Amino acid sequence: MVLKDRLYHIRNISANPQQSQVDIGLIRESDIYRGHFPSQPITPGVALVQMAVELASAASQNAWGDKNELSLRQVSGVKFFRSINPEEIPSIRYTFTPSDNGVTKVTVEHDGITLAKMNLKLI
Repeated sequence: MVLKDRLYHIRNISANPQQSQVDIGLIRESDIYRGHFPSQPITPGVALVQMAVELASAASQNAWGDKNELSLRQVSGVKFFRSINPEEIPSIRYTFTPSDNGVTKVTVEHDGITLAKMNLKLI
C-alpha cells in the first residue's frame, strides 16, 4: 500500500551516498488516523516502517536517478520512543544512513527529538 499523498507528503529531499534526509508533512485528515484512535490519533508503527521504505526509494531516485522502487527484505531493531500524533507533530524527518553490510539505519525525528529508529535491508 502506498502511503504517499494518503498519509504524508514530501516537503524536501536531501540525498548523497553517505546520508539522505527526507522531510515530510503528515496529513491529519487521513483515513488512517480516523481508524487509529480517532479521538487521539497516532501514526501506526507499521505505517512508519512503510513510509521509511517509500521515502528511501524517493531519496534513491532523487540522488541517483534510480527508477526502481525499493522493497523491504528485512526490518530489525525497531524502537518507537514516542507516539506521533499529527496534531502535535505535523512534520517529521527521516534520516537514512547506509552501512557496508547492506543495512540502512533509519532515524525518525521532529525538532531534534528522536521518535523512532529501525534497521532496514532493502532490495
